[in-house]
Amino acid sequence: MKQILRTIPILLVLVFTSILSSCNDDDNKTTYQAFGLAYPMSRGGYNFKIVTDNGHVLFPAGSSVTIKNTCRVYSTFTFVNDNDVNKDSAEVNFNYINKLLYKPITNQDTSLGHSPIYVSKNKIWQSQCHPILNIPFEYEGGQEKHMVSLYYNSETSSTDTVMLEFRHNDNSDSYHKRLSGLVCYDLSCIEDFVTVTDSIVYTVTINRGTTQSYINKWSGVYKKN
Repeated sequence: MKQILRTIPILLVLVFTSILSSCNDDDNKTTYQAFGLAYPMSRGGYNFKIVTDNGHVLFPAGSSVTIKNTCRVYSTFTFVNDNDVNKDSAEVNFNYINKLLYKPITNQDTSLGHSPIYVSKNKIWQSQCHPILNIPFEYEGGQEKHMVSLYYNSETSSTDTVMLEFRHNDNSDSYHKRLSGLVCYDLSCIEDFVTVTDSIVYTVTINRGTTQSYINKWSGVYKKN
């Protein structure tokens, strides 16, 4: 089975509502899809493992893919043994692995921009087993390179609530083609800025411009591991 490691550019997004879902391919082998974190390793004959967002640990069966650093991924795969579907860990054959944009939260307000960006309420989600906020978004552009950031605002944050800003710099892009992307943020970075005893509420504000059909605020809870 051919295995492919891909990096998803900012102009393209793969968004799936379920964390671990499946479908049947042409040879009646069930194909599963999942978001997760990929970790390099050199033990038991494996060179990496993927821990999915619902806690399953996937080991590659004879994979030619090399994972050099911990990264956020979306993958499709089939189980070597179909009886392992409900087990905590299993060997799988990966069809392909997409490397996602995975970034830390920043407290440096330099060149972050305030360009409009569009996020749908029913698409943004926080991972179950990883401290990761996943933000599918839309924006207008197509000519210049854009940048998105999640900014920690110390002035508006309090001991009870961490205030974050989802920022977009369009670099004065004059092209107005509607494009989409997906970015994932490491919520454990919150502990770089505030003391978290058990958990803390965070709120993300979003500049949606004048477009009312998208959200301008989203809240979640970060729980300390």
